[in-house]
Amino acid sequence: MADIIQVAPIQQAGILYLYSIRDEIDMSPSYQRMGDVWPVSKRQLLIDSILNGYDLPKIYFHEFSKPIEKDGSTYRYAVVDGKQRLNAIFQFIDNGFPLADDFTYMRDPEIRIEGLTYSELAKKQPKIKMLLDAYTLPVYGIRADDLDLIEDMFSRLNEAAPLNAAEKRNAFGGPLPKIIRELSGHDFFERKVKFDNKRFRHYDLIAKLLLLCHKETVTDTKKIHLDRFVKSFKDADEGMAKGLQEQVLRVLNELCKVFIDSDPLLKSMGIVPVYFWVQSASMKAGYDQVIDRTELLKFEDERKRNRELAQDDEADEKVQYHYLEFDRLNQTPNDAYAIRFRIEVLAKRILHSEVQKEVLQHMEAGDL
Repeated sequence: MADIIQVAPIQQAGILYLYSIRDEIDMSPSYQRMGDVWPVSKRQLLIDSILNGYDLPKIYFHEFSKPIEKDGSTYRYAVVDGKQRLNAIFQFIDNGFPLADDFTYMRDPEIRIEGLTYSELAKKQPKIKMLLDAYTLPVYGIRADDLDLIEDMFSRLNEAAPLNAAEKRNAFGGPLPKIIRELSGHDFFERKVKFDNKRFRHYDLIAKLLLLCHKETVTDTKKIHLDRFVKSFKDADEGMAKGLQEQVLRVLNELCKVFIDSDPLLKSMGIVPVYFWVQSASMKAGYDQVIDRTELLKFEDERKRNRELAQDDEADEKVQYHYLEFDRLNQTPNDAYAIRFRIEVLAKRILHSEVQKEVLQHMEAGDL
């Protein structure tokens, strides 16, 4: 029998009641995106809407058939949609921000409560505070034992506020989204790269590294290929996925020895698969520490001076056009040709001849 998803209103959904059980609500289930925190003005507008009796959009909880344990906490629910609204409400009750300075209480405009915090509202206008506490939020419980159904519903609910490719991929079923999340905690992403995980940029990059290991060849790392790759593992043996995870971990461990914290050499996502491939192919050939950061810095400086030289019409013969092509392809880093060309240029510039030969042979043979 096919799995069924059931959706029904949660009867006890008053604001104060939900606040009282907030520790039983998982606000960050695995499929949630890493959204920006609402600005104070948007949070204030939400409280304004509640106090003035406006309807709010539905909030969806995954309602567990029995409480689950996670990171030492016990949860009855997980937020599928409505996380920012709940956070704003709970923050107001915690005196995290006041009512807006231009707030108007429409039921009685003579009542002046603008700029008050929750505690101040309780003292000056306890009845209005009680109205807020008793306000019933439109919370709907989703009942389904199959987490894939919940993840699918999360994606559908968020189509109105578009998820990017990495955020959608995080909600796919199967073992790879979990592995991607686990790898994002590696020191390489926590400390070495100079770009944050906003909109799951780390997740997107990790999917590319896993794909390169899986294909054992240089391949396109565009959205369509990443989506197909992650979906292909939905029903795959978990051991195969774990094997890919271990391959990536070994390479990241070596790369951590090369780069400094918040390394300027890692300010762009697009160059990381190139470094990764060179390191991985070298390890495949039996060489571990092959990338020298000093040589990478020299390579960066040479390309910078080459770009400046290219501006001089009289210096045309001195310009290294493969460096210009390297820089151009940095702008379209997900194309297989762009990855392959940059690997070749980098390998020839920074690797010793015997390692360079092995790396380029691996690339031609499609053997990572």
